[in-house]
Amino acid sequence: MISNLLESCRAKYGKNAICLIPASETDAVRTHLGGTPLLPADFNYPTFTGEGTDGVKNRPLSFLAQIDCAEIHALDCDALLPDHGILSFFYEQDSQCWGREPADAGCARAYWFEDADALRETPLPDALAAEYRVPHIPVSLSQTRELPDYNELSESADIPELEDTVREGSAFDAYCIARSAIDSPARIKLLGYADIIQSDMKSCCLKCSDPKYRAIDWGSVTDAFRAEYHAEKAEWILLFQMDSLNWQGDSLCFADDGRLYFYIRKSDLAKRDFSRIWMVLQCY
Repeated sequence: MISNLLESCRAKYGKNAICLIPASETDAVRTHLGGTPLLPADFNYPTFTGEGTDGVKNRPLSFLAQIDCAEIHALDCDALLPDHGILSFFYEQDSQCWGREPADAGCARAYWFEDADALRETPLPDALAAEYRVPHIPVSLSQTRELPDYNELSESADIPELEDTVREGSAFDAYCIARSAIDSPARIKLLGYADIIQSDMKSCCLKCSDPKYRAIDWGSVTDAFRAEYHAEKAEWILLFQMDSLNWQGDSLCFADDGRLYFYIRKSDLAKRDFSRIWMVLQCY
């Protein structure tokens, strides 16, 4: 029963994910992790003021990944991402913000540069310490159709029949096993469902980005406010997930083998506005 339900829900609720798998040989040219970014000539390299190993300072962000939207377009079967341009991701590693507080805004950034041919390879800032420079890591590209992690499923009102079925212990175990069987081993990806380490992050994105949804007394809110809250939370989707990894002797670790999760509102993604992403760090 659970396998049949999973397949039907996968077709109905599954999300397409574009996997970036570190690989020595790949057809991808301008899509890679780390290395030297392609940037506009007038680009102001992002910095963040936070408390790091040497106190509170303004530090440059690490360059995490560069996505050539034209290279991945054939894998974006839901046509959510731009079909051209370069999408780039950054994170400030020394302060290592978790994205749990509004003050963490700016510790991670995403940029979309529409004219890829106008960009040029740009050296990283001298102020970026060597330990926070992500090496160039080529990636192979693939796609998979995912079901949500149970932590996300349990907080979602969008998949009631699936949630009801896996509420009990034995069904929960079956769901987790079945989900693992259809998931890609990749933990670096665009879109899809987050591979959650601790708990669902959409509430965190909403609370940190909008003061209206902080310190809520759920015992006194109206049904209208509750519905509005859940609708706003559902607006947030995973844009990019970056995992800790080891590559040819180089180690990249976020906290204790953690992951960075870049979330974006559906409406912002549709408008190609990547300026309001929210990043959450989770670890084991």
